[in-house]
Amino acid sequence: MNDQEVIVYISDNCPNCEKLLTQLKQWNVQYTTRNVTKDQKYMKHLHERDVFGTPATFVDGEVICGFQINKIKYLVGMSNYQPNFMF
Repeated sequence: MNDQEVIVYISDNCPNCEKLLTQLKQWNVQYTTRNVTKDQKYMKHLHERDVFGTPATFVDGEVICGFQINKIKYLVGMSNYQPNFMF
């Protein structure tokens, strides 16, 4: 459905991570997951971008921290409503 590169950084035992992945699947959004619990280099990638928690979603390089469905929906082209992008 989408042409964007979507990367979702997750961690083990993270309820919001699971909710986010479920939502992306429902929307048929293609994405790649990177589990920071299983591979510490992914946590280093986040820290280099001043992100310190999961879920963290990157859509074509734009970062959305947490379970912010409206922002993700907008960036993947599923909504015309532009949410407030103050991070």
